[in-house]
Amino acid sequence: MSVTIDTGMIAIFVAVVNFALLLYTAGFRVGRLELQVNTMWDFLVKGAMTEARQRGVLQTSSPEHLNPQVAAQFVKTGLGDEIKKFYDQNGMKRMKDNEVVWELFRTFGDRLINEVCYPLRHLNVNQGDALIAALKLVREDRHA
Repeated sequence: MSVTIDTGMIAIFVAVVNFALLLYTAGFRVGRLELQVNTMWDFLVKGAMTEARQRGVLQTSSPEHLNPQVAAQFVKTGLGDEIKKFYDQNGMKRMKDNEVVWELFRTFGDRLINEVCYPLRHLNVNQGDALIAALKLVREDRHA
């Protein structure tokens, strides 16, 4: 009895193995890239929190709270209620702070500039400060 080896089948087998290795490698690299992006966002959010404290947007007396002028601006524009509704409707309670900040930026970024930063320019509120203020606004009484 003789065994014949079909070179076409060998080529297909080698191609499938190579493709599987390519997918594994690509998946590993995408996972590493995602970790790096999350790490950068953590760094940026923590830096923005520090700046918000330094500028007085977050006041560090116990417990930490929003500057009354900043909080009033969210109420005056109605943006605070919209952001709270967005947070609740999208199940963001279990998300990490950096993920919530990203979603708030994507959804409300321009409005935060126009409705919070610009009117409070005398306090030097920038977009990072406004995002951290929005995060504080939605996490208060909602984050267990």
